[in-house]
Amino acid sequence: MKTFLAFVLTLFLAFGAQVAAAQQFLLSGKMIHTNLEGGCWYLDVDSKHYELLSSDTEMMARVHVPNAHVTVLVAATKGAMSPCMVGEVVKLIQVQDAEQQHPVDLMVMDIDITGRMHKSADGKWYVQTKKGAKFILTTPLSKYKHEGAHYHRFSRVVHGPERTVYTGTIVSDARKGK
Repeated sequence: MKTFLAFVLTLFLAFGAQVAAAQQFLLSGKMIHTNLEGGCWYLDVDSKHYELLSSDTEMMARVHVPNAHVTVLVAATKGAMSPCMVGEVVKLIQVQDAEQQHPVDLMVMDIDITGRMHKSADGKWYVQTKKGAKFILTTPLSKYKHEGAHYHRFSRVVHGPERTVYTGTIVSDARKGK
């Protein structure tokens, strides 16, 4: 009888482990901190929110970084609740990747820009110089709101990220002689 009970218990534990493993899944998204209930964290995955729970404080510290992009292995939790209730509650099993996003100081320059106005397919007005540089105009004057208009101004420019088609964004006129 003891052997039979041990066998049944072994089957139950093995089956339970398979069910638990089947409920584990990967999530990748951005960590967000809110001021709800004294401060709550959730993982935003394509606008769906997940609250990560774990008793491992070191693992939680790796993901509790504002705007960190993380990939985590989690397990579904049935009926779990938290004080925050800002998303589906899941058990954090493992942090596979936690990439912290660092703030960037954007380069701002005053430059003399000469070129022609163009409108992109998504409706953005930009100046294209003879050398091919493209500068977005966020609020162009009405005289520049037509294809081919001549643009020549001393402008304050915020240079954009490297992997875009635009060199930068014109934010205002710049003052000469300073």
